[in-house]
Amino acid sequence: MLPRLWGAHIRAWVPATHYCPSERISISRSSHQIPSNICQEPPGELLARHAQPGIRAWAVAVENLVAVREEAATLRIGSRDIVDMARTTPAGIELAWQLLFLAHPQWPFFIDWQESPHPSAAAPTGCSLAEFVVSTPEPAKYRALMQALRIDVEVEAGEMGFVATLQTPKGAVKLPSWH
Repeated sequence: MLPRLWGAHIRAWVPATHYCPSERISISRSSHQIPSNICQEPPGELLARHAQPGIRAWAVAVENLVAVREEAATLRIGSRDIVDMARTTPAGIELAWQLLFLAHPQWPFFIDWQESPHPSAAAPTGCSLAEFVVSTPEPAKYRALMQALRIDVEVEAGEMGFVATLQTPKGAVKLPSWH
């Protein structure tokens, strides 16, 4: 049995005014390290090509990366090695976590925060994730993995991409995919 999922973490490049954590779901301004299977180009070039906010990848917090890897393998979805990471926040809090990337960046990546506090707990509040949709040429396979991992996400047929709608104090904000 897989552990209970904590929620999704959408990794997006967005302006500070759109930094919106909500109930273990957060939209981040940027990543201090963009994994190579997510972004094949330097962050500066990526940002130069995308003047507007958007989503490049998304992540799901879990408590057992090995269980995720095994579930993906049953559906013949490959994965990479689990990566250990750590950093110290500006407030001096030590964070340590592990990441698991599946074979293709169409899939979310998975994060186990271990004993570290989830960074969204200390983030500004005021926004919420109103909708998140994954579009993929293989919706049945995508849905199968999401259901097996008990990830409640809308999946539709189409070109690979993601769209998130945030509810902010200034109204709804839609973040399109950067794929």
